[in-house]
Amino acid sequence: MDASGTWTTSSVRCPASGAGEVSRNVAALAEVPSAKRPRVKIWHPEQLATFLDAIAADSEPLYPMLHLAAFAGLRRGELCGLRWQDVDLDARLVDVAWQRTTAQHRVVESTPKTEGSESVIDIDAGTAEVLRVWRRQQREERLAAGPAWQDTGLVFTREDGSSWHLDYITHHFGKLVAKHRLPKISLHKLRHLAASLQIAAGVDIAIVSKHLRHSSIKITNDTYGHLIGTVGRDAAEAAAALVPLRSRKTHSRTRSLAFP
Repeated sequence: MDASGTWTTSSVRCPASGAGEVSRNVAALAEVPSAKRPRVKIWHPEQLATFLDAIAADSEPLYPMLHLAAFAGLRRGELCGLRWQDVDLDARLVDVAWQRTTAQHRVVESTPKTEGSESVIDIDAGTAEVLRVWRRQQREERLAAGPAWQDTGLVFTREDGSSWHLDYITHHFGKLVAKHRLPKISLHKLRHLAASLQIAAGVDIAIVSKHLRHSSIKITNDTYGHLIGTVGRDAAEAAAALVPLRSRKTHSRTRSLAFP
């Protein structure tokens, strides 16, 4: 047992070892299996479409943020800390360079949890258009607010330019999910959903890993490998199709005869 009262393998010793009968700690030789990352459960693409279409139709203020979360995979703090200076809509690039997090009930601004060296990610044309429309609306809100406008430079703001509180984002997302009668998921699952959409589209796992800014492809594969499904099979078929064999059926017959 360690100082915190937790049992550890090193604290479990063979009784004889203390008496000098055994010179090695047998328990220390045991291999402890590494914990596997749990498989993530997320919405189907049709459910995501239902959700985004519904909140867009309702003119939901958080729609642009949640759209970006679902297609780019940013974390909550990264969404709340995203600045316009780090967004290039023409090039469709987002630099995840800033985040807002909570610590002891206080909001703290800092550089993000960068697991990889690359913080710049690509966004699709549809998402860029959503952000472009939102930027025009934000400018209108700025004019309407006048001197009361808070110039935070953030992408996602309230009507007076102030930032959204992180806890509100989480709570309100849950209310929106319930309102539209969709399976309950956490806000962070939108990040998983973004990864699964890329995998389903046939994007290489290494590219997905880079997009999520993971420190290694192993993390990505352990978390999302089960979502690959038939993508690997489709890739194999596509690769084989590039080779113009004259008769695949003949080859198949020959193999079946040689290896019954």
